[in-house]
Amino acid sequence: MKCAHEYRTAGKKCPYEAEEGSELCRWHVQQSGKRLSGKDLTKIDLEEAYLKGADLSSSNLTGARLVGANLFGAVLEGATLVDADLSDADISKSQMRGVDLENAKLKYCKAEGTILANSNLQNADLSWAVMREAILTGARLPYATLLDASLVNAVLLHAMLENATMRGVDLKGADMQVADMRGADLRGATLDGCNMRGADLRGTDLKYASLEGAILANSNLQRADFARAQLKNVLVQSTTAQRANFRECDLENADFSDANLDKANLRGANLKGANFDDAILTDADLFNAKIEGIQNLRYAALDDVSITERLADENVRKGEHIAALKRYDEAIATYLDLKNHFNAAGLYEKSSEYYIHEWTVRGKLERTALRLDEGQLKANKFVPYHFPFSFKYRSNRLFASILQLEGWTKWISNKLFYLISNYGQSPLRVLLTSLTIIFSYTFIYWLSGGITTGPETFVPTFAESLYFSVVTFTTLGYGDFHPKPSIQLVAISEAFLGAFIIAFFVVVVSRRLIR
Repeated sequence: MKCAHEYRTAGKKCPYEAEEGSELCRWHVQQSGKRLSGKDLTKIDLEEAYLKGADLSSSNLTGARLVGANLFGAVLEGATLVDADLSDADISKSQMRGVDLENAKLKYCKAEGTILANSNLQNADLSWAVMREAILTGARLPYATLLDASLVNAVLLHAMLENATMRGVDLKGADMQVADMRGADLRGATLDGCNMRGADLRGTDLKYASLEGAILANSNLQRADFARAQLKNVLVQSTTAQRANFRECDLENADFSDANLDKANLRGANLKGANFDDAILTDADLFNAKIEGIQNLRYAALDDVSITERLADENVRKGEHIAALKRYDEAIATYLDLKNHFNAAGLYEKSSEYYIHEWTVRGKLERTALRLDEGQLKANKFVPYHFPFSFKYRSNRLFASILQLEGWTKWISNKLFYLISNYGQSPLRVLLTSLTIIFSYTFIYWLSGGITTGPETFVPTFAESLYFSVVTFTTLGYGDFHPKPSIQLVAISEAFLGAFIIAFFVVVVSRRLIR
């Protein structure tokens, strides 16, 4: 008599004979602890089999069909399940150390608390599997698929997950220390509170993932992609994160102390309260990053010149002026943020450095804009903010000429501002400018004989010319020497420059003292 087991799949009938005195076959009869150790069960159909607590250690189940089977608490240590189908099976609390599950199907299976240490799950499909608190220490899962699987509080110490597909997986509270996740796809995954200390995440895709409170200390994050991921309170101490992408991430209160973020992308990231003590941020892109309340940035290794400025310079060399304008505008925004941060922190010298860079890039942007034609200027969204006067006349046929005039005026003013005072940051340079003007006019007065004491013939010495130049520059005007009619306009110009430079010197010194 055939087994009377009723499958959940409509129309299917069990092919096995019923046990004597029972309506069910040996596979479906609800008897725990079946002894099947070392059996060759290759390609056997055990769909919905009752194998609770069964001993299947060292058995050969290659290609076996175990869909919906009950293997709760079963012993399968050392068993071979290559190409086996365990979809919707219950293998919770099973002991499966060293099991070979290569290419196996475990979709929707229940594996809570299952021990899969040192098992081979290469190319296995664990999509939508429930594996809470499962132990996968040393397990091999390269190229495995774990779409939306639940591995809450699972143990994956030293697990190998290279190139695994793990989109939407729930690894909340999992222990993944020293796991190898190179090239894995973890987009949208939940890794809150996950311990990945010392893990290898090179090239891993973690876009939109949630890693709040996760531990990534001493891990390798080179080229990992965390775009728009949630990384609040994450611990990233002593991590290698070169070229990692943290674009628009929430990194509030994250700890990046001693981390290497060389060439990392932090565009638009929320860095409020993040700790960068002794972090390396050389060539890091901080454009539009929210750095309010950031901690210990003063001790981080930061570039003097923004990566976006260097890239813009490269664009200019290649004749890519539109791309250069965009990057120069981004560099200005970055320098503004850094200037304001260090100024608020009382690090005025550091703030001055970025103030100087801000003005330097403004000059570069103005010079680059002059190389665009009228159509490109009108179409560019960055130019109007830097040339507001000209764009009031954008409909005027003389628009291009007006912009050229404004552009050259701004660029020349920028250069003079730099030469005279290093953009208002160097009183010494203002003083040297004053001395240069005084001695220049001294030579004019001396060589032209342009000063006199009265109607009689008078040839001034160099010292007398210097004295007159100083008196004129400082607008003291003692009256003992007078400029000859031919030189009066020259003297007036020196007096005008002197009044301006002295006032400017007072402003520069005062600004540095009162800030």
